[in-house]
Amino acid sequence: MTQLAYAIGQIREIAGAAGRDPDALRTVVRVNPVVTAEAAPSDAVPHRGTVVQVSDYLLAAHAAGADEVLVDLQQTARNAEELTDLAHRFHERLSKGQGSQAARLYGLSPSG
Repeated sequence: MTQLAYAIGQIREIAGAAGRDPDALRTVVRVNPVVTAEAAPSDAVPHRGTVVQVSDYLLAAHAAGADEVLVDLQQTARNAEELTDLAHRFHERLSKGQGSQAARLYGLSPSG
């Protein structure tokens, strides 16, 4: 996550140095996780992990400056029912917006 926060900060800095408005940039983070029932090692997240682990990563990405997140669940869901269930679970977790806790978990502060 530190690399993501650094990259977002660098892009914003370069945009400002080039005379562009960094606030006009939109940063979108996309993940294609393999969602697991058991917690994955922290270095596997966001590629693999529980709904909570991947959600915490995405909330931390938001706290670091990402404007949007895209969670592609088609690689992990085996059928439409599982896809819908996972989408609902991610929506529930992400809509609660526990970003400050996730940011501390990943050692981030807002705006990197």
